[in-house]
Amino acid sequence: MALQPKCFADNYNFFVKADGTYLPCCYSSIERELKQFLGDELYSQLNLTKHSFDEIVNSEAYIKIIEKVKSDNPFEFCNVACTGDDIKWARFRKNN
Repeated sequence: MALQPKCFADNYNFFVKADGTYLPCCYSSIERELKQFLGDELYSQLNLTKHSFDEIVNSEAYIKIIEKVKSDNPFEFCNVACTGDDIKWARFRKNN
């Protein structure tokens, strides 16, 4: 199934974790893959308690996330959540 990223469906479809971390969607909040991909230093650029919204969406971290989502090798949570495959999504949630 083709990837249909929900994070691009509207201007800013996003999720903010309790610690203030701004993420492209709620699906990315349950997966460690994003933090591993960015590393601690870049991941910290996504925190609204330390940075403004404009700083975050223009940060190196956020740009890397968008590039990865648009690539031929997006995050696993994108492949699961944004293809409409409910069976894949159920397996993913069970394992995470």
